[in-house]
Order: sequence, then C-alpha cells, then structure tokens
Amino acid sequence: MKGKITIQHGSIVNATVDSIIIPGNSTGAMPGGIGLAIKTVGGQELEEEAIHRAPIIVGEAIITPGGTLRCKHIIHACISEYPDGKSDEHIIATALANALTLARDSGAQTIAICGLKTETVPIHIVAETMVDTISSFVSHFSEIILIDTEEDMISAWKSKHHSR
Repeated sequence: MKGKITIQHGSIVNATVDSIIIPGNSTGAMPGGIGLAIKTVGGQELEEEAIHRAPIIVGEAIITPGGTLRCKHIIHACISEYPDGKSDEHIIATALANALTLARDSGAQTIAICGLKTETVPIHIVAETMVDTISSFVSHFSEIILIDTEEDMISAWKSKHHSR
C-alpha cells in the first residue's frame, strides 16, 4: 500500500478518520490545549479512560476509544511525564513511532495527527521529527493527515515535507 501525507489547517477534533494521535503525558490527564478540546467535544470519559490506563511510560503510547468524536480511536503519544512537561526530539520520535504502530495494529487506514508540541522543543524540530518518523510508516496507511490550528506548526510541516 502506498499512503499519502496531507497537511491541513484545522482542529483534530473534527477529523473523520480511523484514529487520531494526540500528545499525552504519563498521568493521562488532558487539562488544556488539544486535550481540553477533545474532552469538550467528545466527553469527560475520554480523559477518564486515559487516566485509568496511567501511568503511561514516557515514549510509549496508549489507545483508547474515540467516544463521540469522528474517529474509532484516540492514541495518546506520551511525550512528557506531566502536562506541559519537558521533552526532546528523541522522546517525540519514539512516542510517535509507538503511536503509529498501535494505529497500524488496530487496522486503521486513515490517521490524523496534531502537532506533538512541547515548550522545550522548537516547532521546526518538532516538525522535522514528526515528518521523519511518519515517513517510515506512511506505507502502512492510506492517508496520514497532519492537522493543527496553529499556523507556525502548519508552515513548519510544509517546509520539512516539501524539502524531502
């Protein structure tokens, strides 16, 4: 199978795909940012399920039901120990690879991924890390959508993706 990578401006909570991949932390808590948006649209039980699965090892990923979102599964890529915690590009790459493996093993064909951003890693490094990691998995899916509401993330993905 030959998959494609698409880059879109928008919210992952509106993505109609088999699985979404979001940044997570070892506690499973979803207190702000995309986690808060997901809880608001999909229900508090989405966070409760992730917390129930904690502690999540940094660099690992867990898969939970998509609830009322337009996806079957939410995959939480654990990029830090706590919300807004420290991370690095190696952790982001490892967590994303583990999340993509879970998506593949669950039978997903379409994936949406938002920026796995952290305050300790510059956006251009996050974009490079994500595109490099996704490139080794894209053949396992029909489409991987990189989607974010922040224009700097979109621009960084486009710059890295088009330079390949």
